[in-house]
This record gives sequence, structure tokens and C-alpha cells, in this order.
Amino acid sequence: MPVDAMFILATASFALGLSLATYRWFAVHNGWPMGEWQAHRPGLPIALGLFCVLLSMLFATFRGGATALILPLLGVLCALTWTSLMRVGSQSSLLLAPAALVSLLVLWYSAASHIQVNFEPDRSRPGMLGHSGASGGNVPYPADSDRTDRVPSYPTSPPSPR
Repeated sequence: MPVDAMFILATASFALGLSLATYRWFAVHNGWPMGEWQAHRPGLPIALGLFCVLLSMLFATFRGGATALILPLLGVLCALTWTSLMRVGSQSSLLLAPAALVSLLVLWYSAASHIQVNFEPDRSRPGMLGHSGASGGNVPYPADSDRTDRVPSYPTSPPSPR
């Protein structure tokens, strides 16, 4: 069974970022202790958490398909589970959320950099570009007969009946 490391990292980044962004609210309402950042600089963990959530959703959007629907649902479930099970230990999201995000970005960049696109015209097939389009086939390049900057020549007399 194949493992989708980028989806797992995106889910982890989303869940840990959401846990990080919402920990202060849970801590205040449940009487849990807060760390230095959560107590005295609450904007930093919230901004860091929302940044992780935003980039994880950006990944899901670019990936397409059902990922944009499944990632937030799974991320919210994992964030609630992480915060409720770990309680005070869920502040470890300060380190784990950026680590998951950086790992996701490294894998995403490495996957994207291996896509080869040839922008040179394919000389063996005149009138065709040398790269594949979204449909998988070659994308036609306009031939000289299709140019619109030339004035078309029309017959001056109507065609004769035969």
C-alpha cells in the first residue's frame, strides 16, 4: 500500500497549526498552564499556526481532487484529538507545526522541480509544440496558414454554376 507522505505532512501541519492557534482559548477555559509565548505574546503562536494552516490548504488546493475537502476535516479531527489528549503537551506544536510545514514544502518543491517541460518546438513534427498539454496530447502550434495578420484573398467574382 503506497504512503502519501505529502498528504500526511499537510494534515500534520494543518492539525498542529490549528492546535497551536487555538491552544490559548482551550488553556484559558480549562485552566491549563501556558508557556511564555502563549501567555505574553499570544499573537505569535496564533499567526504561526494560521500560517501553517494556510499553506497546508494552499497545498490541498493546488493538489486538487478531494484533498481540499478531506484535509480540513481530517486536520480538525486531528487537532482536537491532539489538544485533548496532550493538553499542556500540545504546546509542542510550536516546534512540530513549523517542522511539518518545512518538510511539506521541501517535498512539494522537490516533486515540482522534477516536472520536465520542453518549451522548444518539436522540429520533427512541424506545427506542433514539444510539450504535452492538460489532455496528455501535443498542443497544436498555429501554422503559417492560420496567421491572422495577413489580409485574406477572396475571389472577386462569384463561383460559376456547374
